[in-house]
Amino acid sequence: MTENNINISVVDDEISIREMLGVFLKIKGYTVQMYGDGSEALASDTFFESQIVISDLNMPEVDGLTLLKKVKERNPEIICLLITGMATLDSTITALRAGVDDYILKPFELKDIEMIILKHISRFKLVEENLVLQQDILKERNLLKQKNIELEILNDMLFALRTSYNVNTALEKLRDKFEQLFDFDFSFYFSVEHNAITTYSSHKFPDELKKEICGKIKEYFDDDTKQDIQEFLTSEFKFNTENSLFSDMLIKSLFANDSIVGILGFINLPPKKFISYQRDYFYHLISKLQELIFQIDSIVENQNRILSSIFDQIQSIIIRVDLESGDILTNKAGQDLLDLYKISTCNFDDIKTIFDSDWDEILEEVVNNKTYRGTSLVGEEKDILVFGLNIVAYSDPPVVNEGLLINAKDITDIKKIEDMKADIISNVSHELKTPVAIVKEYLSLLHDEISGPLNEMQHKFVGTISNNLDRLERLISSFLDMSKLNSGKMHTNFEDEKVSGLVNGIIEPFNLRYKNNNMTLTYQPEDSELIFLLDRDMIAQIMVNLLENAYKYAGKNVNVIVKSYVNEHNNLILVVQDNGKGISKKDQKKIFDRFYRAGLEEEARLPGSGLGLSIIKDMIKIIGGEIRLESVLGEGCSFFVELPSPNIEN
Repeated sequence: MTENNINISVVDDEISIREMLGVFLKIKGYTVQMYGDGSEALASDTFFESQIVISDLNMPEVDGLTLLKKVKERNPEIICLLITGMATLDSTITALRAGVDDYILKPFELKDIEMIILKHISRFKLVEENLVLQQDILKERNLLKQKNIELEILNDMLFALRTSYNVNTALEKLRDKFEQLFDFDFSFYFSVEHNAITTYSSHKFPDELKKEICGKIKEYFDDDTKQDIQEFLTSEFKFNTENSLFSDMLIKSLFANDSIVGILGFINLPPKKFISYQRDYFYHLISKLQELIFQIDSIVENQNRILSSIFDQIQSIIIRVDLESGDILTNKAGQDLLDLYKISTCNFDDIKTIFDSDWDEILEEVVNNKTYRGTSLVGEEKDILVFGLNIVAYSDPPVVNEGLLINAKDITDIKKIEDMKADIISNVSHELKTPVAIVKEYLSLLHDEISGPLNEMQHKFVGTISNNLDRLERLISSFLDMSKLNSGKMHTNFEDEKVSGLVNGIIEPFNLRYKNNNMTLTYQPEDSELIFLLDRDMIAQIMVNLLENAYKYAGKNVNVIVKSYVNEHNNLILVVQDNGKGISKKDQKKIFDRFYRAGLEEEARLPGSGLGLSIIKDMIKIIGGEIRLESVLGEGCSFFVELPSPNIEN
């Protein structure tokens, strides 16, 4: 996609704005369609062919939010930009959920419009480039798979390739095939890498013969003027003598990576000798085996070249780890990191040293779940970098039978921006608390009629203001908690607590509210004397949030039961259970997501920010606990909070 072939639709009932945007975008080289309102746009045959739709929010008949929602339903790839002069937090959340990609706030400058459009075009290009790259990678992978299938057919007869050639398995196959044509008494394979001989025979291989073969092979490799090993060995051994240990021998060396990796031999005892077709067949099989070894060498080299080429196109650090050998293969970005640490030859231990993480935990996670996601610190003090790690189990025989594929992306700048955003939210929230407190104090003076009597209508207004201030205060507290969680500044204070006393103290203020709503609230501790190490404030926030949710959403005439007990893992379990409306399966998947509120499609929406469950889930996670939901729509729901006893030293 280029700017010259971008089709932009402008939908605005104000002709001056519509014409202004149309002229500007045409000057910039875009193809522009203009519509007076949402209904006119939807009726057009060419409207949905646009790559970008810019729509005003407030329009007659079909408003901008409804229009853009229909656009996203028809084609999610279309970039939707909303022009509005009254963006609020609630309207922003609603628009983002409807699929709006960005806001254009009135009044605006045309250069700002151009910057927003270019930003999204750039993002679209990156997506397209990523898809092309993925297709290229998939194509290359398919080619490699085809090669591997070819190797698998040959491996059944020959050998398995691990960190080095496992030729012995191949030779067992070769020996079986050779034996189908004629008999032989002994066969052997000498591994140059291990300087060891492996023998195969239906009866005991003579020790004297084994010793003589090993001695002659060693003599051959010690000789600086090497001739063909076949000629060397056959000329050194004396046949057809009374003292000979054998009467005939077939022998051939095997090459890989331009050097001898092993020596294969077949031996007959007197008076048997190999006849000509047996010799021809032996050398034919060995030549085929040698061709396959060379082919495997070529494939492995080509595979490494292709992988290196693909890896080098990726800006993130990509590392392939062979867990059996500890060897690694990395792309250019990874090599740059190694060069930074002045590491010329690198293995897995060096990678674990560079990336400061609990690798035992990572490997356990990969073994159990086949993948790991987390962050790791690289460097020291002021030069420290933050990397996002994505690690998956990896297998691609014969290159790597058991390994890891590590994707490490530098997210230092992103982390700094997130920290700045968290600081801004925290500072703004702190600054808001003081004026809210002052307003509440003056509102209390009004309610108590300190400044004079109030009539019934004025009392009603004061009550409405007070309720909304309470809501604002809860929202500010939620943002403060969220900021602390994001920045890792959420502090805990654990003490031995009597669980029943703590829970009773939390639910006691709710009793009257529940009763006024024709609801019952009961507490059923399994052990009323149970003592557990807890953070009192954290437990209070968790329980208050769950009890508030039950009060708001479960419905009237509902029974709410709170339970506490210790499970088989010695973890404390707190349960808030009701027999109310329940939660649909669709909502259950997102109930702990930030800003998500169940049942938003309903006309009557209850107040709330959608942060409460998300915050308490993160709080519980800090101490290694978890929260889960069990619910059936129309039958109620149960929240289970599992809290381990914390390690105070940590």
